[in-house]
Amino acid sequence: ERRQDTSHPSGGKCQMMTRCPGAGWRRLSCGHTGTKSTHLGARLGWMIRGVPIRRMKIVVDVGERRSGVPRLLSELGLEVGEERLVAGDYRLGGTCLVERKTVSDLHRSIASGRLWRQLEAIRREGETGWLLIEGRGLDRGQLSRAGIRGAVLAVVDTGLPVIWTQGPSD
Repeated sequence: ERRQDTSHPSGGKCQMMTRCPGAGWRRLSCGHTGTKSTHLGARLGWMIRGVPIRRMKIVVDVGERRSGVPRLLSELGLEVGEERLVAGDYRLGGTCLVERKTVSDLHRSIASGRLWRQLEAIRREGETGWLLIEGRGLDRGQLSRAGIRGAVLAVVDTGLPVIWTQGPSD
């Protein structure tokens, strides 16, 4: 489970609460109080399993080239590699897998059943998994408003956290 302080970056302290099985709630904070444009750099101070994200290699699936995200990660000074991944679109530090979906692809992959196979592969292949939904207008697609929201809640119910971004640079 995950909760994020929504008052940030308008002057509040950036923090995220994450619930780890058997470990309870943990607070992650970047201490950032600056402008929105500097927020991503501040988030790079966060750690995954004690390893600073800046020192962690991010492996990107070859199918993600078109998204522009690998280029943006490289521009931030992160080490980015590319290979065909068995599961997920991004691998962080060798064990954390992220499946990235645009809103339109999320609708299509839920309708076809592909999303559930992809998320099962993430659980099978990685220690930690995330679903990243990219884009505005979650309700814009072939599924009904209740259908798409219910599917996202079903993903959370499986234990995979969901991150929602506005676009590749977010």
